[in-house]
Amino acid sequence: MRIKKSYLIIGLLVVVAAAFVFGVFNNSNSETEDIPLQAYFSASGNFIVAYQKTFSTQLTVLPEQKKITVLLNDSIVFVQTNPAKNLSFTLNTKGLDLGNYRLRVLATAGDGTSTEDERVLTLVSDIVPANWTLSIVNTYPHNDSSFTQGLTFAAGKMYEGTGDPKNVGATIIGEVELKTGSIVTGKQIGRASCREKC
Repeated sequence: MRIKKSYLIIGLLVVVAAAFVFGVFNNSNSETEDIPLQAYFSASGNFIVAYQKTFSTQLTVLPEQKKITVLLNDSIVFVQTNPAKNLSFTLNTKGLDLGNYRLRVLATAGDGTSTEDERVLTLVSDIVPANWTLSIVNTYPHNDSSFTQGLTFAAGKMYEGTGDPKNVGATIIGEVELKTGSIVTGKQIGRASCREKC
């Protein structure tokens, strides 16, 4: 009888603890979800700017906001008290490294409540890659059992490291005849037993 009472008490404590934890998380989520953003970035989505270029965007501010603060990661980069409905925000990115940054606008109302809109600002390289084109000059056969792990040309001849074409724990390194794809001369390296059998 005592064991049943102990299990009953433990079960009741687990249920009470679970209800408490659920209530805390549910209340904290509902509080933040119930308050609409009081200031936010007018553009949707995250931002991309080229390295060392100036970044500009617009902020939309709802009435009765006492202060607007913009933070880059954890550094304040812009503050405006008694802001207008629409604000222009500009950030000089010189001195910043390439990569992602947290960009947040924090609005504080006259009654002390605050909301935050967060985006990602990505600094990308300002080097525009060159467009290359290629054309196939010729095609040559290749031994289907070879898995090319290395390929080089020397003195007008092609040499290939084939991987393990016979699945015996060894790789063949040798000269390949370009017209047929077959190995002309090669050396098998790998297990000592393979050297003897192959």
